[in-house]
Order: sequence, then structure tokens, then C-alpha cells
Amino acid sequence: MSGRSSVKNSLAPSTRMIARGDQAANFC
Repeated sequence: MSGRSSVKNSLAPSTRMIARGDQAANFC
């Protein structure tokens, strides 16, 4: 759930890459 919130908070394109990594870690 934390990863999902991060994606919503990261609206910038730069944060988008970070969100992607967070999602992968959560998915694992």
C-alpha cells in the first residue's frame, strides 16, 4: 500500500522512475 501512495504522490516524471522501483520491490 505504501508503494501505491508513493506513485500518487510522485506526479513529477523524475519521481516516476523512483515509484517504478518501489513498485517492483513491493511486488517482490
